[in-house]
Amino acid sequence: MRRRKSQQNPRVSHLAFYPSLSSSQAAEEKQKNWYWKGLERFINTGESLADYSGLSKAWPTFWPTTIEGQDPNTAEKMQIVLNWHANAHPLFLFYRNVLRSVWIRTLASTNGTFINLLFGLNLPLEQIESCFPGYSAKGAPTSFYPEWGAGVIRFVSNSDFQRAIWLLFCERWRAKICPACSLYFIAEKSAQTYCSLSCGNRAHQSNSLRWWREKGAKRRTDRKQARRLPKGIDD
Repeated sequence: MRRRKSQQNPRVSHLAFYPSLSSSQAAEEKQKNWYWKGLERFINTGESLADYSGLSKAWPTFWPTTIEGQDPNTAEKMQIVLNWHANAHPLFLFYRNVLRSVWIRTLASTNGTFINLLFGLNLPLEQIESCFPGYSAKGAPTSFYPEWGAGVIRFVSNSDFQRAIWLLFCERWRAKICPACSLYFIAEKSAQTYCSLSCGNRAHQSNSLRWWREKGAKRRTDRKQARRLPKGIDD
């Protein structure tokens, strides 16, 4: 009997995280694609406050790490959630730039400081203080633990952004940048170079045109000259 693909590739088990996905493979792929799209939208968000606001509405669960603070101006010291606050725009850009640096591998993959920031294990306290002076902040609890019986390492987090980072960490080959449009994208296959067929076709046409300008035109001119030589003359 032929074994299932998941049994032939035990690395698939390392993609597990809580809350656990459906046992249906189709549902699992759909969920993973949702995380991939969220990461692509996050990392490609522009510099403007309008872009930041648009991301917050389209992917509200993709704030990098939950930050709770106490308003220093109130006597009651009520806890408030600062996720997607307008003042947190510079903090978002900080996280986006860290992700971009890791994505294009300008930061070593073993750089614990930046990886821990993305996983929510550390907080950029200096950036938080600059966005919310006087507030005390704390990150949402996250943890890693090995499950001996299943042979996997579980990542526990309430943040969809952090779960998406964990999935990407397990399949780092997916993180690519399109050489045609400079878009950050998640590759479907390891051999994929361009983010879309349109970018791939444009690149192919551009390469063909460049080849023609550099070599093709000269080759065609040489052939025409060869045909014009008088008969009997040895080339």
